[in-house]
Amino acid sequence: MFVSRKLNQDLQVREAKPAIVSQQCVVYQFKCNLCDAGYVGYTCEHLHERVDGHKRKASSIYKHYKIEHNALVPKNLISQFRQMQEQV
Repeated sequence: MFVSRKLNQDLQVREAKPAIVSQQCVVYQFKCNLCDAGYVGYTCEHLHERVDGHKRKASSIYKHYKIEHNALVPKNLISQFRQMQEQV
């Protein structure tokens, strides 16, 4: 007897992503890991997409690392972001 595998068994996500990655339409805060600089922004995208945008040359975060630290944006940039709590 042949039993086929389910498609989702072959396509399962191998790496667990932090909960913040799946957030969208959020106010977020960035904190530089090399100094006290910070940045607050808002995005309607998924936060991980916005973080990828901050790795590009036009981004203020990219420019901060380049100018202030003469360094490249860290590969684990997402770890320096957090979702801001809503104030009611």
